[in-house]
Amino acid sequence: MFNFRRQRTVQHVRSAGSEKFLTHLDKSLDEFGPSVKSVVYFKFHQDYGLMREDICDRPDLFVKTIDSMFGEGASFVKSHIENEMRAASAPFELGQSSTEDILKKTLSFLSSALR
Repeated sequence: MFNFRRQRTVQHVRSAGSEKFLTHLDKSLDEFGPSVKSVVYFKFHQDYGLMREDICDRPDLFVKTIDSMFGEGASFVKSHIENEMRAASAPFELGQSSTEDILKKTLSFLSSALR
């Protein structure tokens, strides 16, 4: 028998972890100015039809958005995002990973930390 109460709790934990993840992502993009953050999310939506909340499921496409928007400067932006994610998950070792992997691992860490 399926436990609906448990399922709702797991979804709540995931959404709480996702929201915390997105808050840290917002914070890292805010360092470049609020309009930059808005344009990045707009471009993500325009290119892939996805919203800010969908970054949790498709960090690969979010990284592609950063790459296409900033060109050679993308490495600086991604480095800044990586540093914020490392700070958000300080007790969890992220190692030397790609930006996409760091986003995935941080989301996983934040979601499990809220269980």
